[in-house]
Amino acid sequence: MTVSTTTIDLLRHGQCEGGEIFRGSTDVALTEQGWQQMQQSLAGGEPWDRIISSTLARCSAFSSELAKEKSLELSLFDEFQEIHFGDWEGQLRETIQREQGELLRAFWSDPVAAPPPNGESMVAFHLRVTNCLNEIVEQSPGEHILLVTHGAIVPTLIT
Repeated sequence: MTVSTTTIDLLRHGQCEGGEIFRGSTDVALTEQGWQQMQQSLAGGEPWDRIISSTLARCSAFSSELAKEKSLELSLFDEFQEIHFGDWEGQLRETIQREQGELLRAFWSDPVAAPPPNGESMVAFHLRVTNCLNEIVEQSPGEHILLVTHGAIVPTLIT
């Protein structure tokens, strides 16, 4: 029996337009600095077989350009979108802190027990992300993949 290891490199998107907001599934673009951050983090590049990305523009726009540049296949997955922050989507963090400080502190303290109002639960988020990753790994033996995604996805995948 031959065992093939699938390698997945994780890349979080760079700085986004809109300031300090709860982006979640809100689709916003990268700033110029965000593009530079991502390019710099990949300086030298790896010998990837393909690129997988969140469908949100702050990941998919960069992934599309990189895939063209490297002549690699690009697959976009909704499952790798950031957690949905419900009523906090698109809202300034400062505003949520001022108006719903107790709920925000509860979320930061224990996001499993205290999700944002009308937001995605951490359990649902974790299942969405890990089920998709497991399927990709199963279908990609021996591949070296770059996954371009979001801040909450990274610790979910490495724990």
